[in-house]
Amino acid sequence: MIVLRKNGKVEKKQQYWLVSILVITVLAFSSGFANGFTAWDDIDYLLANPMLKDVSVNGLKNIFTSFANANYHPLTTLSNLLEFQLFGMKQGVFFAGNLLLHLLNTFLVFRFVFLLSKQFYTALITALFFGIHPLHVESVTWLSERKDVLYAFFFLLSLIFYLKYKQQNDYKHLIYCFVLFCCSLLSKSAAVVLPLVMLLIDFYASPQEVRKYLKDKIPFLLFSFIFGIVAIKAQASGNALDSLIFGYLDRFFLVSYSLVFYIFKAFLPFNLSALHPYPEKLTWVHYISPVLLSLLTFLAYSASFIRKEIIFGGLFFIINLVLVLQFVPIGQAIVAERYTYMSYIGLFFIVGQLYSYWAAQKSDYQYYLIVATVIFALFFTFTTWQRNRVWKDQATLFADVAQKYPRSYTAYLNLGNDKQDKKDFFGAVQYYDKALAISPKLALGLYNRGTAKYALQDWNGALADFEEALKINEKNPDIWNNLAGVKFQLKDYQGAIVCYGKVIALDSNFADVYRNRGMGYFKLEQLDKACADWHIAADFGNEDVQKFISKYCK
Repeated sequence: MIVLRKNGKVEKKQQYWLVSILVITVLAFSSGFANGFTAWDDIDYLLANPMLKDVSVNGLKNIFTSFANANYHPLTTLSNLLEFQLFGMKQGVFFAGNLLLHLLNTFLVFRFVFLLSKQFYTALITALFFGIHPLHVESVTWLSERKDVLYAFFFLLSLIFYLKYKQQNDYKHLIYCFVLFCCSLLSKSAAVVLPLVMLLIDFYASPQEVRKYLKDKIPFLLFSFIFGIVAIKAQASGNALDSLIFGYLDRFFLVSYSLVFYIFKAFLPFNLSALHPYPEKLTWVHYISPVLLSLLTFLAYSASFIRKEIIFGGLFFIINLVLVLQFVPIGQAIVAERYTYMSYIGLFFIVGQLYSYWAAQKSDYQYYLIVATVIFALFFTFTTWQRNRVWKDQATLFADVAQKYPRSYTAYLNLGNDKQDKKDFFGAVQYYDKALAISPKLALGLYNRGTAKYALQDWNGALADFEEALKINEKNPDIWNNLAGVKFQLKDYQGAIVCYGKVIALDSNFADVYRNRGMGYFKLEQLDKACADWHIAADFGNEDVQKFISKYCK
């Protein structure tokens, strides 16, 4: 293991400190091994992801040439594919992979900060808080967030080699830096900000070095631009870029609120949630955020004794958040805890530098600094351990969201889905009712409640839900298909045939639709049309229709 003292050599006692941090990090996250899969993207990325099962040349090509759930991260998919092929679909395996990467990242944070600052305690404290912070649970414990820990691994390695390039002036290290940057981009598009961090490092070393090393950034900036376009197209493919629901002035307050939220949660990680939904309307908390942000900026700037470190850490924090600060609304959340994974390195760097400064300049304070650090470390470790348990399963996770945000229709929708998966259709309807009471035009809520009512044989209730869902999204073949099924149960065979026709017009590859429409024609005694549909269903491989064909079709 490589551990450094101030002259860059190995020092035994520092090795023990770093090993201790890694052990504490393992303990903090150990409760995650008892968890299971959730429906919070785990189905799309892992459980039902066909890419993990295809190890052919075409399968691997598909990974690099297609989007995955509105994202482009082929290396992330490859890492999951490797685990699945070696060990099968086991939660503990994917979690262990995430945790291992997080431990490596914790070490790399130490290495990066030490090379940058040459201060052992700065690096140690930054790595400690990075490793055990409760807001990093989402990036490590949520199996679908492999992209966070994987892109960070290559991102940090890239920065380390950039520092080596600056210190040794060896272009070999710059090449390594670029290759690792590309790997980070292929793991998550958030890596596009790396050239800005490189410029920040130049500024921290010496403002005069920014121009000196500017030409080295050209290929990095070019690839950032290319992958930025790819990321936008990927997000658009899944409708992840939400329509503008807030005006420009409102978004100013949302951005300010987001920054204040992330800063305060770094030191007071209370009221954590897998989802922090947009407010239905702005409140005084959002309007006062610019004032709080200005006050924090003034106080930080007033600390002239480490102003340079505060500027570096603050800008590192902002650069790694800038893409998700609500300039453009993305997804359903105003803030997300996983966005702090890289950005908090900047804030913890400031804390580490403050510790190093006070410990060196005011030795009388050292005892109090140690006590404060231990208290925060214990608090973070315990909170992280507890937070991991919230990700036990879908019911536990979204019950926690509903407790924190009683007006979150997404929480009730997912709790309803969990009930439906467990065949508790009555309980599912109750949760869907709560979701729709908050968001009456929620097409997915109407559709899911309709399927639960269908299972309860509440045909009229299901009919009403499916018809209402179609008013919102008339191009969804699944809704038309289920509406047809309800009409069939109500003996409205002609209505069912019309709905099946809509399904075929939207997606002609629904094999069962031809079989079912054929049954509708059969009920209406239109045998020629029934046989025609059954033959098409048979061509699709539906063996169930063979008995009808042999009996009724000449």
